[in-house]
Amino acid sequence: MDHVASARSLGPHVLKAKYLAELKEALQIAKTLDRTTVIVVETERELRVPGYVAWWDAAVAEVSESASVREARASYEEARKKNATTGDRSGVERRDSSPRFHFELHVRL
Repeated sequence: MDHVASARSLGPHVLKAKYLAELKEALQIAKTLDRTTVIVVETERELRVPGYVAWWDAAVAEVSESASVREARASYEEARKKNATTGDRSGVERRDSSPRFHFELHVRL
């Protein structure tokens, strides 16, 4: 897929970067522009980051007519309070993974 062409078809200014120096330059240029800017960062398709532990927080719906969903939300809120004060991650899905590198940067100036 041509991400530059795809992004450009939606109307923003599009910059492309492959190396860190190019990304830094693109960010500086984006700061000077007066419209939405997309920076497409090229990555190696098969290059993966080392394994890491990630925490996923999948929230339960805040509003529902279902009593079971409301009860699940109340339990979720209690777990969030506990996690915020103790750092405990029990009840939060733990996932060890080595995903493909994907980077998105959204900047509003």
